[in-house]
Amino acid sequence: MKKNVALIDTGFDVELYKKLHATEDRCTIKVVRLGKLVSDHAFPDHATYCAAVLSAFMQEEITIFDLGDKNNISGLIYAINLCENNGFTYVSLSIGIEMKYCLLEDANKLYQSIIRLRKTGTIIVAACSNNNCITFPASFPNVIGVRYDKDLLHPIYRESPLDGINIHTSIPNNEIISLIMNQINRDKLTNSLAAPYIVAYLMENGAHIYPHK
Repeated sequence: MKKNVALIDTGFDVELYKKLHATEDRCTIKVVRLGKLVSDHAFPDHATYCAAVLSAFMQEEITIFDLGDKNNISGLIYAINLCENNGFTYVSLSIGIEMKYCLLEDANKLYQSIIRLRKTGTIIVAACSNNNCITFPASFPNVIGVRYDKDLLHPIYRESPLDGINIHTSIPNNEIISLIMNQINRDKLTNSLAAPYIVAYLMENGAHIYPHK
């Protein structure tokens, strides 16, 4: 059965994505732009690197919902709702909002959208913030939260962690990953890159290997 993946993120650059693929890209990429990239965005190519990680480890169709502004909660909820209506097998999220910055009303709206998406059978994988704080949606109980740990040889699953981050993982090196790591600030982006890697890992090994609600 064909598995379709949605990547919800900000800042996808087609030309940079192509440069990161020294070999022929194995994935079909579709980009849906939901907002204009804000001029002061700290990581203007964030979605590009996350998509490149996905395509480094899998061969499927990827739909990228580019929000433009990572702080656009309403846009994030809208993208999640689009995923609910389009039958994606997996959704990868490397954006979110730390709990201390999130209004209760916004957190509840985001959580309800996640609940509806999970009810369709879609598996949601989301990155913890790069400050390693409680992050929404990564810390929600029906989301597989991910954090990067360079010292691990394989992904480690934690049952019911206090911060909601279930999987700690490194990212295996290959030609594409090497190109990415040479271009980014590893301290600022590695949690973001760990989430799409885990999506590809689950697609390869089967989502049943980790419990999820």
